[in-house]
Amino acid sequence: MADSRLNHFHGLATLWRSIGLVEMMRTTTEPAVVSRALKVSLVAGTLYNLINQGEKVAALAFGEINYIKLSLTYLMPYLVSTYTAVSMKMAECRHSEPG
Repeated sequence: MADSRLNHFHGLATLWRSIGLVEMMRTTTEPAVVSRALKVSLVAGTLYNLINQGEKVAALAFGEINYIKLSLTYLMPYLVSTYTAVSMKMAECRHSEPG
């Protein structure tokens, strides 16, 4: 039973390496990628939240703010920025491979 789980894990690890998943995950945690994504998220998320819920913030109606939407509005630019950085790095890797 343990051998089959180990073989399954080894198979998944091989698959992840073959499609570049390990490199993708590594890229998502690079300090430059995280820093840029946080900056984009802060600027874009703030602007989007002001557009979507600005009247509630201006009125200091903090009880009426939808905090789930607020959180997602910051999360989406972070994810898009990170995805873009990973995509660009993977494209560079494909173009630099011999053959």
